[in-house]
Amino acid sequence: AARCPADLTLDLLRGWLAAMVHAGLSRRTVARRVAACRTFCEWLQKTAIVHGESPARVGYREFLVGNA
Repeated sequence: AARCPADLTLDLLRGWLAAMVHAGLSRRTVARRVAACRTFCEWLQKTAIVHGESPARVGYREFLVGNA
């Protein structure tokens, strides 16, 4: 698990997304959480807390296509 924002990785976020999908959460709930995570990661970059590419580029549709 990530202990600080710099620990966030695309694989970690994909695992979180997979866990929500497999737990049976609705598409709307998962999409809302992904959007919040994406916004948080963008804020981390804008405030220079984290540098480099945002790991929050994963989206619900990308996950479904990648795991179909």
